[in-house]
Amino acid sequence: MDLTIEEVKAALAKTSDETLASDYPIDVFGKGPFKTDWFLVHLATHFNYHLGQLDYHRRLIATK
Repeated sequence: MDLTIEEVKAALAKTSDETLASDYPIDVFGKGPFKTDWFLVHLATHFNYHLGQLDYHRRLIATK
């Protein structure tokens, strides 16, 4: 986990404000372009959503 955090920090440090403000190069949702900074926030929150799902399932299994 520590290595992942360091890799993300390093990648973000190399990302310019211009890149963050530009359109994300892939039309992921088919609803027009999204700014790169918005898409990175979306990915982070979506990841946390799945972490919550995993924790929910872990609790279901642990109570049996």
